[in-house]
Amino acid sequence: MDFDPRNNILKRFWYESSAEELSAIVGDFRFYGAYPNPFNSAVSFEFNLPKVSDVRLRLFDVLGREVTTLSPGLLHPGKGRILWQADGFPSGIYFAALEAGEFSAVTKVILLKCTVAAYEPI
Repeated sequence: MDFDPRNNILKRFWYESSAEELSAIVGDFRFYGAYPNPFNSAVSFEFNLPKVSDVRLRLFDVLGREVTTLSPGLLHPGKGRILWQADGFPSGIYFAALEAGEFSAVTKVILLKCTVAAYEPI
């Protein structure tokens, strides 16, 4: 810790931790799912990583066909979020498979596109 006594300011603080301590702080791998669900045009997938991981989110339709892959790449430990802009995809049920190193999890999302009917008074 570096302290500036003239201005009573803490200039720098550091903490050295082991991998075990960092893992205890960050926690386990978790896939919190999707929000909002169902969604209209964009959905957010939140997760927690216990260690540096190469993250990939693959989305599949109900027939098991991969429709898109979102790869933010190598992420640091802690909470993360991936946003899927589903413009151009039809309404329906999709399965989101999150892969991060040796961890993987799947959740179901529903894309529900709403249309507004035109109204003309007589």
